Amino acid sequence: MTATPPIPQPSEKKKLSKKTKRIILIIVAAVIFLCAIIDLISTSTPSGKATATANAAATIAAKPTETPIPTETPIPTETTIPTEVSRCVPASQIQFDNILQGVQSVQASNYIKTAWAVKSEDFVNVWMVSAYVYGPSMEDGFGPGIWAMNGNPDEEGITLAVDGTADEFTQYPYGPDTDFEIDQFSDGAQEAKQCAEKNK
Repeated sequence: MTATPPIPQPSEKKKLSKKTKRIILIIVAAVIFLCAIIDLISTSTPSGKATATANAAATIAAKPTETPIPTETPIPTETTIPTEVSRCVPASQIQFDNILQGVQSVQASNYIKTAWAVKSEDFVNVWMVSAYVYGPSMEDGFGPGIWAMNGNPDEEGITLAVDGTADEFTQYPYGPDTDFEIDQFSDGAQEAKQCAEKNK
C-alpha cells in the first residue's frame, strides 16, 4: 500500500499576518466613523448655528439697499371754471313801484331800497321779484320777501305775495292760495331772493 503524503498546514506566521490585517482595517474604519460623528456633532451645536446665523447676517448687511426712485409729481394745470350766468336783473321801475306801494299800504313808513327780478320758467311771462323791507325797527332790512308779477316788466300786471314776508308786509293775494299756485319753490323765486341777499 502506498503511503498518503501529509497535507501541508498553513504556518502560524501566515495566520498571524491575516489577523493583523483585519484588525488594522477595523481600526481604520472605526477611526473614520468616529471622525464623521465628531464633525456632525460640531456642526449641529449652538455655536455652529450661531456662526451660520452670523455669516448669513453679514451677507444680508453687505447687500446694498435699494433707494426708491422718486416719481415726478405732475404739476396741476389751471382749469377754467365757467362762471354761471345769472338770470337775475334789477327790477324795472314798475316792478319796484308795485312792491313799494304794497308795503306802504300796510305801513306808510315802510319802504324798499332795491329790488331784483328773475323770469320764471314755470309760467308764461311771470317774473319773481325780491326785496328787503325797511322801516321803524327794521333799519337793517327785513326779509327779503318774494313777489310774483305777470306781464312784461314795463307794463302793469297782477302782483302776488309769494312767501311769508311778502304776505306779511303787503296786502297782495297770497300766491299759494290762488289758482296760479305760485309759491317760494316755483322756478326763479329762490334765485331772485339770493340775488337780493347778495346785493343788499
